[in-house]
Amino acid sequence: MGLPVAVVAVTLCAAVLTGAVSGKTAPLRPADARGAGPTDAPAIANGRVVAAGGPTFAWSEVTGAPSPGPRVDAGLVYDTTDGYLLLFGGEHYGTIPSSDYNDTWTFQGGHWTNVTHPADAPPQGTGFMMADDPADHEVVLFGGLSAHNQVLNDTWTYAAGTWTNVTAAVGAAPPATFWGSMSYDNATGTVVLFGGQTGFTESLDYTNATWSFHDDRWTNLAPPRTPSARISSSLAYDPAAGALLLFGGMNYTAGPLNDTWTFGSGTWTEVPTTGAPAPVWGAGLVFDPAVGAPVLYGGTPAENYDVYTLASGVWTGSDAAPNPGQTLGEVLMAFDLADGYAVLEQETLTYANVTWALSVGGAPPPALTVTASAAPLSGATPLIVHLASTVAGGTPPYTITWQFGDGSSPLSGDPASAGNASHTYAASGAFSLNLTVLDSGSHSFAQNWTIEASAPTLELSISATPNPAAPNATVAFTSHPSGGAPPYTYLWTFGDGATATTRNASHAYLAVGSYLARLVVTDQSGATTSSTVAVTIANGTSPAGAGSTPAAYYYLAGAGAGAVALLLAAVVYRRRRAPPPAASAPPPPAGPP
Repeated sequence: MGLPVAVVAVTLCAAVLTGAVSGKTAPLRPADARGAGPTDAPAIANGRVVAAGGPTFAWSEVTGAPSPGPRVDAGLVYDTTDGYLLLFGGEHYGTIPSSDYNDTWTFQGGHWTNVTHPADAPPQGTGFMMADDPADHEVVLFGGLSAHNQVLNDTWTYAAGTWTNVTAAVGAAPPATFWGSMSYDNATGTVVLFGGQTGFTESLDYTNATWSFHDDRWTNLAPPRTPSARISSSLAYDPAAGALLLFGGMNYTAGPLNDTWTFGSGTWTEVPTTGAPAPVWGAGLVFDPAVGAPVLYGGTPAENYDVYTLASGVWTGSDAAPNPGQTLGEVLMAFDLADGYAVLEQETLTYANVTWALSVGGAPPPALTVTASAAPLSGATPLIVHLASTVAGGTPPYTITWQFGDGSSPLSGDPASAGNASHTYAASGAFSLNLTVLDSGSHSFAQNWTIEASAPTLELSISATPNPAAPNATVAFTSHPSGGAPPYTYLWTFGDGATATTRNASHAYLAVGSYLARLVVTDQSGATTSSTVAVTIANGTSPAGAGSTPAAYYYLAGAGAGAVALLLAAVVYRRRRAPPPAASAPPPPAGPP
């Protein structure tokens, strides 16, 4: 396995393109318009020092999908707080008119991810300056050219996935500037901005001002000594020197430069060196911990593809084959501390985009590749979400961790034990589901989903017994709520002005009539539902209520019974009033013997 490498994003485009070709009236660097001259010096005119036993670099193409579209003059930094490379904006010359971007991408674990939120992003533009600010836990973006060729002095910050325009809060800011250089100064804990161009009259508008940014405030440092006014110089912090390191750039009079400076203790100091690269502007410069030295690559004019390191005042060139080829335009370079290797995002002369890795000691391992899914992402509780993941590349073994965002314990293990799983969301709400995959080479992959778990629909039924009922009879009302988010609150209205607030209630109606009883149930989330029941109150109604024999039945039955009783009484009476029976005749006399 190779040693960690720097992440390099190189954006290239033919420097001879003009505004007429791109469809945009872009200001030209002097070398673009003046033709032959000092800018055409051979790339190794200053010699090349190759130290015995020096570092061995290798380029490896790691282009994947999705990836940022081809572009020049974008911004690329390592976001220390959020733990990934951050790419923003730029311009694509492969279309007429040219296309200006304001998209935001992250690079982590060998993969690009589009995290653009257009509503809160800086405007489309190019030529701005961007730097990580770990002291203030943010990335800082300043100035640049808008899509309409307006020179800007806006200040934006990026943190936790969100861009914020802080222009109104930063106080006195640098003048509107583009093509300057900006880097974090570890020694002072501030972001430092140097040079750039403030307008379209190049002979007058190149600057060598030095500003710092901290706690969202700009300060004009006005050091006693500075490099000459220039654009597109390379700037990075060198821990070995304990100072910012600046190389090259473009001066309007002298053309491309190859001088070396440091900025420390509030002043600039020119550093005598040997073996310096040829004069260039827009080269990439980072400090590579694997080498323990600053690493420089590319720039314009791009006739040299060596990778240079600086140590003890000596620039050392090293072949790195295969190499990305011609590197015209700004080279964006940032060391990826999370992944520990270098990525080059390049717009080729055929307007393609290619991502490269620059490694020390050999090619890096294959990129860590993760395919993951979570489904369903929404539904009623209890919501069962099925999780799946497959892992390849990187350096095994892998550790997979699922964090569910609902207070339950994470699930962590190898792909066999944690790669595929399920989780039940019992409570309703919005939850952040996070997957993190780590390999043994400190490469990482992360993906997030939002889970929307909703309570079941709040439902209700009610009943009243007896119904119908007699006046003053007690009617029992019963409710059956379900779903929603218990506990519930209750409000009964019985239709006669009376109310109750219990789940089940009793009520007696005083007057005959029809009444509409209603119950409204509210759950703890504020959701409500209601149900009604019609109650009939009638005279002569048995208190037994619904299901008993109707009163008319008893009336008729009673009347019938009364009639029978009267009939029987009449019969008895007649029997009592009947005349006694006649006396029987005496027997006839007996006949003669």
